[in-house]
Amino acid sequence: VKEFYSDIKNIKNETELEIENNKIEKIRVIETEEKKKLFRDPEVVPKHYTGAEVNRYIRKALKPYKNERKPLIARLNGFKSRLEHSEAELSDLRQNFNRRVQERVQQEQKLAVARATAEQEQIIQNKNRKIKDMELEIIEYKRQLKENASISQRYEKYKINSDVLDLIQEHKPAEFKQLFNAAIAAADAEYSQKQQNNNYIPQNKPKALKL
Repeated sequence: VKEFYSDIKNIKNETELEIENNKIEKIRVIETEEKKKLFRDPEVVPKHYTGAEVNRYIRKALKPYKNERKPLIARLNGFKSRLEHSEAELSDLRQNFNRRVQERVQQEQKLAVARATAEQEQIIQNKNRKIKDMELEIIEYKRQLKENASISQRYEKYKINSDVLDLIQEHKPAEFKQLFNAAIAAADAEYSQKQQNNNYIPQNKPKALKL
């Protein structure tokens, strides 16, 4: 906006400058015509005047025009000076504006890079969190598989038929509990004996289930 109004101001100054130049040019034309008249009119300039006297006479006759022209020339120089100052000010404004635009562009670019980097880091963190959760799920799944395999091996080793166990549990719960715990105790005893023979004591020895 400042640049726009500065251009308007410069146009106004240039218009006034042209008007003042036209005024001065008109005065010069009048001076030239007056000189011609003075040299052509013998009644105005006597013939016996020497060249120097003629020049003095002409300067005296044209003095009012010169006096009228002086303030116009002074105003013209003032317009020129203000115009140069306005052009310099306009140039500074343009340079400052371009500099601010460049700084804003660089700042926006840095912010965009920072936002993109933060988003990528968040995506990576989310993926790592999902991977960690999956790893924990896999560990738990393996643990359950191992536990189920251990129980299945005990059933298979001591030939405990599940149908028979269900039948006993339904009609004789006390005998079922006694039979099941006896089978588990036997398996635990064999497991412990085997580990002792290998000089190894497990940290988590299987325990009898309490039904």
